[in-house]
Amino acid sequence: MLRLFISTVCAFGLVACNNIHHAELSETANQKQLALYDNMPADGVLGQLNFTGTSSPILDAQSLDSPLALTHIGDHLFVADFGNKRVNGYAVDAEGNPSDTASLVLLQENANQSNFAGIDTDWQISPYKLTSDSMSRLYVAGLDSSQRWRVFVFDNPFTNDTLPEYELLDLPENIGAFGSINSDIFVVIGGTDSSNETIHFYATGHLDAPPLRQADVPSPCNGDGGARGFVRLQDYLAVACAGNIYAVNIDTSTGFLEPSPDDPTAANWTHVLTGFSNITAIDGIGGIVDEEVREEAFVTEFDNDRVVPLPNPVFYIETRQNEDLQAVPYDITTHPDFQRFLGHADLSQGKVDPALAGGPNYHPDAELLGSPSEWGLQGPTDVSWNNESLWIADFNNNRVLRFSTRIADLEDTDTEIFTAKQVLGQVDFTHTYQNRVDGRSIVKPQDIALVTTGQSAHLVTADSGAHRLLVHTLADRVANGTSADTETLRGQASLYDYKFNQDTGNDNGDGFRNPMSVAIDPISSRVALSDYSNNRIIIYESYNSGTTPVAIIGRREGDEILSRPAFRDVAIHGNFLFTAAGETIGDIDAHRILIYDLRNLATDDGVPDELFLPTDVLGQDYDGLSMPSNVCNQDNTPGPDTVCNVQHMATDDMGNLWVSDTGNNRVIMFEDPAGHLHSSPTSTRLESTIADHVLGQPNMLSNTQYFGDDAEKTFRLIEPDNLTLTGGAEPALWVIDGGNKRVLYFPTPHLVNEASNMPEASHVLGTTMNGSFSTVSVANQKNVKEPAAVAVSPDNKLVFIADSGFKRVLRFTFNESPTISLQDSAGTMLTPHIRVEAGSEKSIQLVINDPEDDEVTLEVQGLSPHLSFDAASKTLLFSAGELSRGHVTYATVIAEDSSPRANRTELALSIEIVEQETQAPTTQSSATEREPETIPEGGCHSLPISTLTLVIPFLLIYRRRLNRI
Repeated sequence: MLRLFISTVCAFGLVACNNIHHAELSETANQKQLALYDNMPADGVLGQLNFTGTSSPILDAQSLDSPLALTHIGDHLFVADFGNKRVNGYAVDAEGNPSDTASLVLLQENANQSNFAGIDTDWQISPYKLTSDSMSRLYVAGLDSSQRWRVFVFDNPFTNDTLPEYELLDLPENIGAFGSINSDIFVVIGGTDSSNETIHFYATGHLDAPPLRQADVPSPCNGDGGARGFVRLQDYLAVACAGNIYAVNIDTSTGFLEPSPDDPTAANWTHVLTGFSNITAIDGIGGIVDEEVREEAFVTEFDNDRVVPLPNPVFYIETRQNEDLQAVPYDITTHPDFQRFLGHADLSQGKVDPALAGGPNYHPDAELLGSPSEWGLQGPTDVSWNNESLWIADFNNNRVLRFSTRIADLEDTDTEIFTAKQVLGQVDFTHTYQNRVDGRSIVKPQDIALVTTGQSAHLVTADSGAHRLLVHTLADRVANGTSADTETLRGQASLYDYKFNQDTGNDNGDGFRNPMSVAIDPISSRVALSDYSNNRIIIYESYNSGTTPVAIIGRREGDEILSRPAFRDVAIHGNFLFTAAGETIGDIDAHRILIYDLRNLATDDGVPDELFLPTDVLGQDYDGLSMPSNVCNQDNTPGPDTVCNVQHMATDDMGNLWVSDTGNNRVIMFEDPAGHLHSSPTSTRLESTIADHVLGQPNMLSNTQYFGDDAEKTFRLIEPDNLTLTGGAEPALWVIDGGNKRVLYFPTPHLVNEASNMPEASHVLGTTMNGSFSTVSVANQKNVKEPAAVAVSPDNKLVFIADSGFKRVLRFTFNESPTISLQDSAGTMLTPHIRVEAGSEKSIQLVINDPEDDEVTLEVQGLSPHLSFDAASKTLLFSAGELSRGHVTYATVIAEDSSPRANRTELALSIEIVEQETQAPTTQSSATEREPETIPEGGCHSLPISTLTLVIPFLLIYRRRLNRI
């Protein structure tokens, strides 16, 4: 309804005017084409807690509801909050960053109301448009309860006075646009309807007096949807209609518009640009800013959900004024200068799929299209330019976004997204079959584990939907998984069966029912499987040792199923098995971790052993016979020895137990809990009951939810789910952040972020750090719909994610960075500090190697007339020329591979000029030849100075921090 309403308003020319900026020029500005970059993410958001939000949870000074218009006064940004019937003012610092909270509110008594409580009826309007003038006045245009247009003027809006000083009189029936075009001239464009508008002039010194009627002229937008906004660009007034932009000269002697030579009652309009779709605003600059010429403008298109940058707009106005060109305006739909957009696909590099180029909330990654983020817009209604900042009213997302107007080379922030190299369970990355059961299919993968044997790697998958356990042999760097058939099967008679318990009711371990978790012991290679709906855990001697288990935990003698709820997750290390059951209602095992001792298993009698009582427990009391307490965190207080709704566990090579303490929004680690077990089975607790490390929370006593975004998005967790660890004494950790639907990588959990003092994630798979899976509908090699489990190879280069939503397992390959080495023309290796004799030349060969043979792009920074680079031969040529001894040239070689991660390597070089070496003549001595001197043992002797080598230390004066991984 909002979109329909605002479209209707736009149709009558009612939406979005903007602040108009003016700068007097003493001479014609140099025409300069600005570099406009595509895929430009916003760097600020108002009205929402983050870039992905679309509705404010409460009405306060941080919320916005349908923002329509924007303007700047000094160091404040003003927003017309149409839905809340108010105007918000935000203080902006020197870097252009506004406060999240509005510092003043106009038209309402306070920031917590939107009903005009305490405001006299005569001063109640719904704000539609904002602008300001050179005297720092704020103008607010809106409709009152009788649907009459009124314009309130605040001489000093910073006094927190909710009422204006006065209002603008003698207004047209409908207002299309308004703003100041001179220090003493204010303009209102409007009329009876959008096809009959007039440009009305007011003297800003007498705003309460009738307008200057002798200067009124018809609007160029009559018949074109009415005026939607205007901006002064040098001495031109550029007016935006619904689909076109017109311009006219401003007579600097009068402040009015240059009349038409054919009709003195009309202005001499030039048709500049055409091809727009439902313009709602225009803003920009054509003048001097900070003592330099700035030429740029921006146009919002409501229907296309985008903002069109206009590079060097005065150039296009002046060329259109040429009599031979006036009849043919520039068409932005075909002209290459206007194929770059904000909030929309970029067409400057060639044609784009229309399905990707259109629609609200554009994102450079197709799988994230439609989701609010820092990239896209949905119904932009206004734009406000302020030197270094470009603010856009994103109407249908109830927010205001800030972009940089000094269009700089902004690096893509989506470098966290990795591309999968292999898929198991589907024929390719785009399929999501759910009813095809064979050796290549997976119905509902719930957990995965990786076991390595020499050069091969085997992936073990618990396929809950097909009630079976699969083992795949994985060839190194396989392009896809179509050839990766399973070689081992548990739980079914054949690859084409998928009935639970083999459809026989047999419960002796041959058949499964919803297997949920699988773990492999790194010491013994035993495999533990949580047979969830059969209320038991099954242990095999190894992943390929036959179909008969060695133990079944959770049933009594006589094949009677133990009367206890299902085990949710399992971890195994050496002789100890760890299990957890989550928080199933009525589950006596909930909110605790049970420990079973496997040291007395009889593995050679061919009959599965039966274990049904644990030896110890973590997180709750246990007296050896019963476990009476099973509440979350024992007494509902999180602590270092409590857990709540444990979902997953894993052990590392050192025997430490890592736990997804889901209910407490954290991952905790117990150092070698099995090494601290009591010898008495009747003991109530473990000696080591306090967790030693925590991730996702600042301490062991906190369990606060925090949705991963903003500054804390790399180290906060919500409802963590499956996790896995690499090998070594300090293992890397992969964990599914269930609440934020992302998979995070903590390279070394023991290292902490300096600002937060919390372990920090460095990578994310399947999405950006902000997390966004809710709108994933089409499968590809980058996205993950419902991450259920993760497994990683010991070298941390292969990561597997079980995607339950798309019924597949994805493999992600971590490429290594390229290497750079140096050789001279003779093939001799060189150090980064190179010496060149004065007056000579030096050829330096760049030797580039990439571990995965990816294509590598080279860049050399610091080139000069003395240092050149031949990209074809990868050769640097340095000519000392007239450089004197001691001169040092610095350069940086950057190598970037073509992998999805775009790995970068930098090598800093220094080239020093040294004196030419000349051979001194040897003088024949007539003295008696001396015998060699002997050096006393253990003593020290000096050498002639001529034999010393002067070592020049390499000084690295500058090293740029890498932003990309």
